[in-house]
Amino acid sequence: MNILIVDDIATNRKLLRVMLEAEGHIALEAADGVKALQILARETADAVISDILMPNMDGYRLCREIRKSDSLRHLPIIIYTATYTSPGDEKLALEVGADKYLKKPAAIATIAAALDEVLAMPHAAPRRAVLEEVEVLKEYSERLVAKLEEKNYELALANLALERSNDELKQFAYIASHDLQTPLRNISGFVQLLQSNYAGALDERANDWIRRTVQSAKQMHALIQDLLAYSRLDTEAQPLLPTPFREVFNDTVALLETTIRDAGGQVTCDELPTVTGDRPQLVQLLQNLIGNGLKYHGQEPPRIHVSVRPSENEWVFSVRDNGIGIAPKHHARIFEIFERLHTQQEYPGTGIGLAVCRRVIHHHGGKIWVESEAGHGSIFNFTIPERATAQP
Repeated sequence: MNILIVDDIATNRKLLRVMLEAEGHIALEAADGVKALQILARETADAVISDILMPNMDGYRLCREIRKSDSLRHLPIIIYTATYTSPGDEKLALEVGADKYLKKPAAIATIAAALDEVLAMPHAAPRRAVLEEVEVLKEYSERLVAKLEEKNYELALANLALERSNDELKQFAYIASHDLQTPLRNISGFVQLLQSNYAGALDERANDWIRRTVQSAKQMHALIQDLLAYSRLDTEAQPLLPTPFREVFNDTVALLETTIRDAGGQVTCDELPTVTGDRPQLVQLLQNLIGNGLKYHGQEPPRIHVSVRPSENEWVFSVRDNGIGIAPKHHARIFEIFERLHTQQEYPGTGIGLAVCRRVIHHHGGKIWVESEAGHGSIFNFTIPERATAQP
């Protein structure tokens, strides 16, 4: 038998298709009622299994349209839903023309039995009497209003939970910035006092332990600072406003002035446009990208250049460096938090910087990627949508 599955969620369609094919049926698929009617207009189906809540045309309307069609009115219909599960929902489904009503998830045996039942109905027999149009619309509207009120209530609860989560995140930021860092500074300070006051009384092994302890404390401090910055990206986000990107570049270079000088580096840029963005976040983005170019350089002094080109409804920025490069197999994973390609001894860091960059760009509605090969430098590209408030 040819069974048409109608559901806007691809995973649901796949699960049902596998179950039906295991029973020897052939499955057709549609993502909503409109597409289902298009399929029925050109292909033969022996039954329809449809969800209710779908875009464009839901399961109720699909039932109604099938029953109004001279060529389809006898087609068996099973409503299969996880959203409309009240007795009133089931009543309306049967009244608008469904032959069977099932709640998700149902066992394969239950679905197979329902199919056998509707397929065994006399093909030429009159189908279930359908309510008059006015009554259908009235009942249909009441069901939709009830479901909308239910979803609004669920949304209100979700917003409340989100507000609580944000409050907890802010509390975490405070703990990270104060309660964790204060004892860490104390540990580092006491160890350094130990080193300075008892330098002559300690052997080389003890001095090495002290050195490692101080270094570990510094790494922990950097990790806390980076985690704090990562957690604040959402809680401290500012409205997206017209922002001259040249000013973002200038702020970044000023922050990295010492690092650039120590590395003997050079950081340049093209003429840069005004974008719609969160200025502090964009400085953070550029600071991480340029900072990586300064850190991961080879034998030559680091050279970093920021350029931009217009594309369809967006700006495409590029940060090019002459550093050690990144093998293509690592291009995706470097944007994940805590992912590092080098040891602390080779290149110190926390593995959070590029994850911050990706999060900033996603907040702006853009995308970020890298073009690179090992030993041949890197080009980090990112896009920022060109909105009406931004002027080039």
